[in-house]
Amino acid sequence: INGKPLLEKLILDANKQGFKNYTISINYLGDKIKSYFKEGKKFGVLIDYIKEKKPLGTAGSLGSINQKKISENFVVANSDIITNIDYKKLIKFHNQNKADLTLVVKSIFTKHSFSVVESKGIYLKSVSEKPTTQINYGIGIYVLNKKILKKIKKNQFLNMPDLVHQLKMNNKFKILTYKMSEDWRDIGRPEDVKSYENE
Repeated sequence: INGKPLLEKLILDANKQGFKNYTISINYLGDKIKSYFKEGKKFGVLIDYIKEKKPLGTAGSLGSINQKKISENFVVANSDIITNIDYKKLIKFHNQNKADLTLVVKSIFTKHSFSVVESKGIYLKSVSEKPTTQINYGIGIYVLNKKILKKIKKNQFLNMPDLVHQLKMNNKFKILTYKMSEDWRDIGRPEDVKSYENE
């Protein structure tokens, strides 16, 4: 974006908040990413890499993470998002509530253009004239306790929603949601990049 990798912005923004140690999971264009960031020295951070031999999903690579290099709780973030989230507030929330996993969510309000009708079978339950509804979206940022890594098998495909579901079914893990108030944007498509650059 504007001549810089999105991943660089993510790292520099987090670095301003005190984050110094990063692990980047790489597969597609991994060598290009590694040659650009190297060990992170020019960005004032330390970076190591997990090289996926095959795509492992949004959580699968965590099975290969070097557990000695991470603290009791750590942040996982997708690399295709732009946000000014306060990570310190997020981690404080996670720690104070003794969570095992915290999902960051963003409330999005949608104004519907038509009447919304709810029914049970063929029977009407309710009808609302062009209502506004609120949905919490997962934004691709999580805080995890180290013990969750034991539940992730090495080199097996796993998406984060599936991991969360498995932990939820286990009933031994405290899973919370953290509603962020800061800006957030998904930049997963070329048109998203263009719209952001044009602002």
